[in-house]
Amino acid sequence: MNEGKRKTGPWLYIGIAGVPGALAVVFGVYVACTAGTASAEAAPLLWVWLALTAVSAGCGVTAAVLFSRCPALRRAQQEAGEAALKLFQLRLLRGETVGEEEWRSYIGGLAPEMGRYYALAFIALCPEENGSAAAPDGNERANAVCRRLLWEMTEPMKKALWLPPVCIADGSIAVLFTGEEEGELLERIDAYYRELETLAAPLWEAGIRMGISAVHSGRGHFREACQESIRALMRCRAQKAENGEPAGSRFFAPEGAEGFFDFRYAQEIQKGLKGIDRILCGQALDGFESFLKKTAGKEEEIIYILQFVNAVLSVALETGLDLRSLCPGGLVALCDDLLWMPEPVRVRHLVESRLVDPVLRMRSELLEKGARSMMEDVERLIRERQGNITLTECAFALQVHPSYIWKLLKTERGKSFSDYLEEYKLEEAKRLLLETDLTVAQIAARLNYTNAQNFIRFFSKSTGITPGKFRRQE
Repeated sequence: MNEGKRKTGPWLYIGIAGVPGALAVVFGVYVACTAGTASAEAAPLLWVWLALTAVSAGCGVTAAVLFSRCPALRRAQQEAGEAALKLFQLRLLRGETVGEEEWRSYIGGLAPEMGRYYALAFIALCPEENGSAAAPDGNERANAVCRRLLWEMTEPMKKALWLPPVCIADGSIAVLFTGEEEGELLERIDAYYRELETLAAPLWEAGIRMGISAVHSGRGHFREACQESIRALMRCRAQKAENGEPAGSRFFAPEGAEGFFDFRYAQEIQKGLKGIDRILCGQALDGFESFLKKTAGKEEEIIYILQFVNAVLSVALETGLDLRSLCPGGLVALCDDLLWMPEPVRVRHLVESRLVDPVLRMRSELLEKGARSMMEDVERLIRERQGNITLTECAFALQVHPSYIWKLLKTERGKSFSDYLEEYKLEEAKRLLLETDLTVAQIAARLNYTNAQNFIRFFSKSTGITPGKFRRQE
């Protein structure tokens, strides 16, 4: 609708310019005829003619400007809209909460309404046989090919997608599909892959892979779909490693060998990464390495490795880390390096150096930036609870690991959590003694002491005098 208005705008100005222009011609002829006989009558007509000529020229210039600038403006608006939708899509994949008002500002305005079902697919360039895609020149070429694929994508291919395609990391693209019928949606995804494979063939001889998530409905499963598509993409690599056949496309399937994986190590590594606990991460890596030694040589060994890697990547996505920074060579190149020679010691080293250490570092940097805000939240919680809160309760309320709050207090205040609580209670006790008429027993109860004697012992040990004497002295 708006596009049609922009297109008719210049023609409207041309029509408007034609009316005073025609009148200017008529008046010009009339003035020319009467100029020699009645100069007094001709003077006002001359001014009218000049005014009509000026209006006509102004409308003509305006129309010319609009004609020259409308295509550029339309392209600029289209590019801005696509950029906004790509950013919106990245937020969905990271699991960020989007309110109804913001959702409506994008969906229905910049993008079509979401159908009953949707699925996410990760597309990745297969590593070339003559070299690793992790090499610097390989990265540049992979990026160039991905950009070229996006540029040469046909209009039917673009219309098959719900939102514009997004480059996630070197050599990989994320695409979202939606539809009213599950079967029709899956057929459209399969047709899209075949057409994209044909488009990519002359650009990248090694071919492409596509991992496709399960079909979802509702707006709360985008991050889950993102994780599923990554796992399916990794299984593509495992499929080729097992039988030597081209990986092609693969839909996410939770059944099969994945059910035999011992999730303890995946859960431990996720817990260690979220808490920025290097010791716990090291223990999880040790356990997983021992587990791999027991399954070495078995077909499902590859699946176990990919499951563990997916657990690490899930934390990265959940915490909003940039996959491009985490995997500069691309996800497929990382998997190829891991599965090229899946020896337990080598796998442990690669996972630790290429994934665990970078995630720990990036998590630390993000949390350090928010340390001041986190410290304020800790102090606010302690005040609200009047010191009646444990380290575990505080960590749960702020959705971080207890060890992070403990380290934060040590760094920012030079105290442990228990020492900080005692200091708060002491200062609060002094304030209540001086500013209120509460009895010592009432103050003890407010600060959550089991009885007044325990409070008196705590206060006397910290100040050298009893609460009663402190109140009288002041």
